Amino acid sequence: MNQEDMDRINTNIEILVRDMETSLIARSLIAAGIFNYNHFELIQAKSTRHEKNHELLTILRCRGPHAFQAFLTALHKAGPGQEHLLELMNRDSHLTPSLSASGVELDALTSRFEFLASRQQINDQLPEPSLITDSNVPSSNLHNTDKMRKKFFETANQAFEELITKYFNTDYFEYETFKNWDIIKEEYDARRRSNTLIYRCNPQPSDEPYTLFGMKTELDASAELHFRDLLSNVELEILENPDYESVKRIDWIDEQSDIIHVVPRHFNIFITGREVVMARHWRKINNAYILCGRSIETDKVPPSATKYRYYTRFAAARYTPVPGNENQCVYEALVSGDPGGWVSGWFTSIYDKLLGNLIINEVHLQQKKDDRINRCLRSDCRNRGPKICLYCKNIYDFSNSVFQ
Repeated sequence: MNQEDMDRINTNIEILVRDMETSLIARSLIAAGIFNYNHFELIQAKSTRHEKNHELLTILRCRGPHAFQAFLTALHKAGPGQEHLLELMNRDSHLTPSLSASGVELDALTSRFEFLASRQQINDQLPEPSLITDSNVPSSNLHNTDKMRKKFFETANQAFEELITKYFNTDYFEYETFKNWDIIKEEYDARRRSNTLIYRCNPQPSDEPYTLFGMKTELDASAELHFRDLLSNVELEILENPDYESVKRIDWIDEQSDIIHVVPRHFNIFITGREVVMARHWRKINNAYILCGRSIETDKVPPSATKYRYYTRFAAARYTPVPGNENQCVYEALVSGDPGGWVSGWFTSIYDKLLGNLIINEVHLQQKKDDRINRCLRSDCRNRGPKICLYCKNIYDFSNSVFQ
């Protein structure tokens, strides 16, 4: 929801809280796919009508770019007793000056949300969407019928299935994925009293065309918090990771899949810069949180004239809680890919070394994030106070929302 829409709600909040038909508005927003039944239960848990309407508006503000338009449609469909609220919301609007109870734009908008409502009836037969779901929820609940989105989902899901079949196929504490891999670097973290290990797969599997690297370290915050941080703060990565020039979430594929565009900083002045566009899929399996990405091509990110496309076969992460202490976790990463250009053909060994160094830097990044999360747990962020940091705000907002 943009700032102008929020201002219109805030300006008229006393009248909205006093006069809104809570149940009618909430059910209309559920039918439009803006609210879900968890939101409805939060609203219904309040005692008075004023409290219910306050809760409804609080949730509405966090429901993404289409929430305000859906709210207007809900007021329109609520009928007698709500027309004055609709007129109030449209007053002094620079964006939608002709939107009224009988306006053409509102009729079109109503048709749009009636379509969403019909889609919602189909989706109601599926498991409730959530940010992190267990493995018993099907991973193929793709609501969007766009062919390219379906292709991107299949790419991400295939990479994920290969990952959990070949590498992350057992619980970490039953059998370490990298147990028989070559250790190429080891660092001891005295404060965490744990070793960080960087691995190279040797011998390389015959069906893997690119060198496989692995990494393992222990962290002092919970697996779920780290995983939520990974998903919700992806675009803030550049603030903590000096190896990245840019990280952008391009689109959502479904509630457990997205597309990101990553531009690393130049490795060397003699090597052309790289970029990668990945479709990612994630799932909770048993008690571990797992994510895997693989390269795709999309017209939303046209090829750059100044950078090679790095082909990523695997870019995977797993966070596993430590038995007996859910406030600690083991973090593992697995990567492989083709840098492209002349580096790929002639200097793969050099690039492997550079990639190995990047993985070491990834360890330090995870430790930096771990320190930040633990600082936040001891600060105003823990109670979501007024001084909550941007990272934690994103985590809390993101984890309580359905994908927009």
